[in-house]
Amino acid sequence: MKNTIKTLALVALVLVGLSSCDKKENALNEEQKEQMYAVSFQLEGAASSKAVLVGTKPELEKALKESDEPLVVKKISNSNNVFEPVVGPTKPSFEKCWGEIHNYYEAHYSGWLQTANETCKSVMVCLTCPEAGAGLYVLYEIKPTSPKCIKVVMASTSLMKFDFGKGQYESGEVSKFIDAQTR
Repeated sequence: MKNTIKTLALVALVLVGLSSCDKKENALNEEQKEQMYAVSFQLEGAASSKAVLVGTKPELEKALKESDEPLVVKKISNSNNVFEPVVGPTKPSFEKCWGEIHNYYEAHYSGWLQTANETCKSVMVCLTCPEAGAGLYVLYEIKPTSPKCIKVVMASTSLMKFDFGKGQYESGEVSKFIDAQTR
């Protein structure tokens, strides 16, 4: 009987010890999770609508400020327009799609530039190619060129905290966030 009690007590201590270690690991994982941010933009094409680009602050700053080239983005939600930057070359080649995107961009650039110059703020536009249907999305930032806008700080892209995990991208809360941030 004494041996049974000792064995049960030992098993209980081991279980308590293991569960406390698990809680510490979960707390560390939550602390290490980086804060996500979002940048709002307009999704152009067959159906214009609002969208957000999400990532950590360093990821978004690198993607948006390091190059004047268009940024290739990937849609990461089926029910909401949530995108993330694509790192590296796009595969497979989207030659037909790039042609469609370039033609649409050229046809509408003057209107977007006019809006940027009137507001002295960059206009962010995301284009896709509905005809080729390749799933390629490209984000353009049209910066104002008007002399009256020179005094305006060019780093006017604002990052907003995005407190949603990847498992929540399909939720109605994310949809509400997108609508509220892109008015």
